[in-house]
Amino acid sequence: MSKEQQRAQLQLAKSMFDQAAISVSRARFNLDQAEASKKAAAENFDKAEEFYQQAKTTYSSAEDALNAAVTAFEQKYGEKPF
Repeated sequence: MSKEQQRAQLQLAKSMFDQAAISVSRARFNLDQAEASKKAAAENFDKAEEFYQQAKTTYSSAEDALNAAVTAFEQKYGEKPF
């Protein structure tokens, strides 16, 4: 193999290395973005879960209050209010 061919192969190898390094850099950026998105999604899920639990508790309390009101009405008037 001539020196010119060796130089051409070396240049090709360097070019391939540079392209691979760029690909790794882009992949790392994408991974970082995906990790940030995953973290944000987990935080949003936690907030949604907390909101759901609060709504569930509020609903249960409202239902208990309604049942107590119905019972009080029945005791006072001897019949259901509806």
